[in-house]
Amino acid sequence: MADEPAGDRRARLRRLRLRADGQLYDLDEHRCVGLEELCDDVRFGRSFRAWRQHTGAPCTNEVLVAVLRMTLPRDVRTASEAAFRVPEQEPQAGSDRAGRTPRG
Repeated sequence: MADEPAGDRRARLRRLRLRADGQLYDLDEHRCVGLEELCDDVRFGRSFRAWRQHTGAPCTNEVLVAVLRMTLPRDVRTASEAAFRVPEQEPQAGSDRAGRTPRG
């Protein structure tokens, strides 16, 4: 892969399967692919599509976010993780577990 000309990389769409353990598997090359390699592909203009292994649900955007976050400096990555973390809210008194107030 590393010895291929950039034009060859761009020509083929990479089809990936996201395994339950978080590894990416290339369906055409029959091997695992690291985020670093995928990042290089994106830099060279190669497209990819990703699907979850067990459900077949598309997860291309999720994988792209992981690739983009990998390119950020470490301190920015840590700050963005904290910024996007959604705190769990406790149900209000008099409401059920989903936070709904009973109608009466």
